[in-house]
Amino acid sequence: MNIPVNIFRTLERPVLNLIRQSSTAKKVLENPAKDDPTQHHFSLKQKAETIHHVLGWKISRAKHFLKKDRILSQMPLSHYTKICEIVKPFTPISGEILEGTSLLLASPPVVQRNCQFLQEVGVTKATADIIARCQNFTEMSIGIFKCYAHVDPTVDIKAQWLDLLSEPLLLEKTNLLLEQKSNACSSISHVRNVIFASYVAHKWNMPFPQVLKWVEKGIKSLPFSISRLMQILDVLTNIGFSQEQILSHPTLLRSDPNSLELFMSTYKDEFLGENAGKFLQEFPDVTCQMDFSSLHTNVHNLRKFGVPVHCIRNNINNLLVHDPMVLEKKLRQMEPYPELGVFVHHPKFGKLFNDVDTVVLRVETFRAIDKRQITFTACTCSPKDFSAIIQQRAHQRLSEEAVGFLANHTGYDKDQVREILRSHPQSIQLSSENMKKVMELLVTRGFTKLQIFNGLQLILYPVEIVIDKLNELPSRLDMKPIETTLKEPSILQVVLYLLEQQFMFTGNGVFAKSAEKSENTCSE
Repeated sequence: MNIPVNIFRTLERPVLNLIRQSSTAKKVLENPAKDDPTQHHFSLKQKAETIHHVLGWKISRAKHFLKKDRILSQMPLSHYTKICEIVKPFTPISGEILEGTSLLLASPPVVQRNCQFLQEVGVTKATADIIARCQNFTEMSIGIFKCYAHVDPTVDIKAQWLDLLSEPLLLEKTNLLLEQKSNACSSISHVRNVIFASYVAHKWNMPFPQVLKWVEKGIKSLPFSISRLMQILDVLTNIGFSQEQILSHPTLLRSDPNSLELFMSTYKDEFLGENAGKFLQEFPDVTCQMDFSSLHTNVHNLRKFGVPVHCIRNNINNLLVHDPMVLEKKLRQMEPYPELGVFVHHPKFGKLFNDVDTVVLRVETFRAIDKRQITFTACTCSPKDFSAIIQQRAHQRLSEEAVGFLANHTGYDKDQVREILRSHPQSIQLSSENMKKVMELLVTRGFTKLQIFNGLQLILYPVEIVIDKLNELPSRLDMKPIETTLKEPSILQVVLYLLEQQFMFTGNGVFAKSAEKSENTCSE
């Protein structure tokens, strides 16, 4: 049988329809409350009331707005309440539809950062636009910025910032540097950078030009308040960052000090298998982007999905900095495909999340042509390479990912796993989906790694048959007392023997149909 190059295109529409239908059905079954019209109406009303408090819109207008905007209507109520709490110093704020959308779509950490900056420079009446797009105005001179941000003309922003410097000598040096490095046309962000760089140079006894270059590389024109930047230096130092570490990663200045403090107090001495402070030092790219509530939710969802700690660590940037709603949606999309769970031990597991739709479609394609093991490469390669892979008619007996998965669950090396599986005449029947189901069954039943390795060939048999055979054990006289028998290292070897004995040691009735299908496929 010649498999056409564009088979995955041919299968694309029915497969995607199947995914949509099964996904919708699963959500209805798992969480019927979400589809309850009364519940939905109540949630919509709460969101509309929150928008009313933030933007001053009528509740009826806010409801209409939410019904028309699919993305905002799917945002959880907690998102709106966080925004409402953050902008409270400026409420009620004005905002048209476009301006209001920008504010409501912004992430709470960004809104908080912008509000801190605006408060520090003397803004008392902010529009939704200036809060949401504050970064767009920081390249303006102080005078023009004050006009856009509705700052009272009598407010001296530069003087307010200088008041944050308590030491007279530092204040004198900073005033001199401002005269040398800025003028009336200098942007408000540049003036802020000069003042903060002067503070750091004095604090760390470093040359000002070097520090200014570091500050501008770290925060550029982003709207960070000086008080927040001062706070983050203290927090990073308390966590255990050395001066050299902070200087070598300028983006650490973008870290949220409150999130880091909450992270340290919550996880204290242990996070993902190591000291929490050392984790932050080891992954500065995560540290500078960390929103604690998002990270906490993402770790919970990944662990619930079965992703091991070491896999999260290996894919830290791909997995932990996702928006929790997006990551959870992708995990739910992958959940019906046990084959993908085999890849959790792959060092690049996080790459699957780049395009989950394509990955799921390829798994469905492999199922349709009876490919028993889909590899990580097949899920993530280019379309051209994928079409070449699916044209290979011979079954791949033991993929590297499958062997790695089994080695991880048994504690034995890959060569020993290959040897024990290849000794079975039906090793060609190994299926990633069934393998994961059987392995989860054995782990759930409390069998040790040694017991699982001794009965490893059980993963070749359909999980339903393995369940039936395990359930028979307590009723067998030769297994009494069952509590003691189940602790025997060779108990799963016995189960394997009983299972093979049931089918006369031929596999007929278990493997016959699959083998026949395989032969027909190869002969066409």
